[in-house]
Amino acid sequence: MSPPDDLRTLKSVVGNAHVLHVSGVVDYVTAPRFTTEVMDFVQGPPGPLLVDLTETTYVDSAGISTLVKAHETLAERGQRLTLIVSTPVVLRVLSIFTLDAIFAIYHTLDDGLAAVDAGFSVTLP
Repeated sequence: MSPPDDLRTLKSVVGNAHVLHVSGVVDYVTAPRFTTEVMDFVQGPPGPLLVDLTETTYVDSAGISTLVKAHETLAERGQRLTLIVSTPVVLRVLSIFTLDAIFAIYHTLDDGLAAVDAGFSVTLP
């Protein structure tokens, strides 16, 4: 059994969207692996990209830095990274860094997928 703060990731395809599911804690210990997973994910196949953080209990500045770097990488291609976040602690961290202004953030994967299907959250304005 893995420790409760261990980072776990899983990639999936739902319709035409690519989803990176992240669970556990993103902190200075797990940040290098988180960075590798996220940056590999954004360099992957074209199409809508969602990072599902609903099972993530904490994200520190290293994790935030990775998400910003992923956003910048996708912005160069005219794409946008969509975040799925329901944990109050993670939402608060995103809000403190005002990242809720640059990321499309949804509280459930279904809502994020619906937005992608409707053409929202896919390209930058």
